[in-house]
Amino acid sequence: MMTYCKTCRCLQTIPRSLLLLVVTILPLFASACQSTPSKKSAGPVPAVTTSDREARQEAIRVELEEKYTVGPISAAKIDYTIKWQFPIPHEQVKQLISSGEYFFILTHDNDLICVRSHDGLRVWTASVGKPLDEVQSILPNESDGLVVVLKPSTITTLNISTGMAEKVTIGKATQKLEWVASTPGVLDGEHLLYGARSGQLVWQAWRIGFPWRAYQVDHGLRQAPIISGDIALVTGSSGIVMAFNVRNASQLWRKKLLDNVTTDPVASNDTAYIAGLDQHLRAFDLFTGNTRWRVLTNTPLVDSPVLIGDRIYQQIPGQGLAAFAARPADDFNGHQYWINKNINGNVLTKHGSILVVWDSANHVLGTISASQGTSDTLLHVPDVIRVIADDLENGTIFALGYDGRLTCLTPSN
Repeated sequence: MMTYCKTCRCLQTIPRSLLLLVVTILPLFASACQSTPSKKSAGPVPAVTTSDREARQEAIRVELEEKYTVGPISAAKIDYTIKWQFPIPHEQVKQLISSGEYFFILTHDNDLICVRSHDGLRVWTASVGKPLDEVQSILPNESDGLVVVLKPSTITTLNISTGMAEKVTIGKATQKLEWVASTPGVLDGEHLLYGARSGQLVWQAWRIGFPWRAYQVDHGLRQAPIISGDIALVTGSSGIVMAFNVRNASQLWRKKLLDNVTTDPVASNDTAYIAGLDQHLRAFDLFTGNTRWRVLTNTPLVDSPVLIGDRIYQQIPGQGLAAFAARPADDFNGHQYWINKNINGNVLTKHGSILVVWDSANHVLGTISASQGTSDTLLHVPDVIRVIADDLENGTIFALGYDGRLTCLTPSN
């Protein structure tokens, strides 16, 4: 006996024309349902255009530039890269001192901060005086593991690794000075040389706490003495220049210039270079004091000369940065290679064939050609207040901002 399902019976009752209509519409209905987005769908993803990508990249570049006192784009323009940045508490800074493994920051309230030179991480912080105290020098002595702090009336020694007071002078960390210091000091083995307020150059035996020698130079001293080999050179406030045998504190020679000297002298192994208010840049034989050459400028010289290799670089107010031969051949009036009237700052370091210059008055950090003196890149960095270099050849640069950020820049190659 044959059986039929209810569905078959129902289909049999549907007119053939209607059935064809249903079969035709169903695929269209299914297609429409598939193309209709659900309520949970996020919709079509918009295409990323080239302009959108460039805008995001530019935003990132701007953010990085603002993150550092001298951003990566600006640093690349002078062939440098960013190594690290350190935020200095309380923002104001008295001194920045670079010394091998460590970098030291003296804040306005006389907190001494020690950071590692290779990564900018803080090592320690120590107070070296009351906020209003004057600090003449921070003198790192890595070979002895010490930091010597020179103040007008005292010398204090700290452990360079911990910042703790180190008892060096007969069981004491602090010694009193017989002559009040008025200049920064310089370490020379067992002695610390400094200029006294009453005009003496003092050899302080800092390990045992007494003055070994003191020699009257002028009625007052303001510039730190410098040491080249066995010779110490010092300039007085009234234009006196004196050289001493640093080993026995005996005078080698003495000169009286036409006006005061307010700049630090520099020296090679045989020549001393001094810029004075008498408008002269002079080169003296370091051993005899004889004048090797001199250049008369149009204005008093208030910036120190910079000696790199066989050239002296001198800022001449109103004229610009000039380059002179350090040892001109038989030319008593000196030999000028070039002068750049657009550079009002001083040379920080030489990097390859370029000089890195810093103009603090106009906040300009830039590079110029060492051979021709032509300007290469000049960056206006209004947020930077101070820039120093740790070496005159391929030096690392440290840029300090008004907000206390200290950025370390290293040569790119």
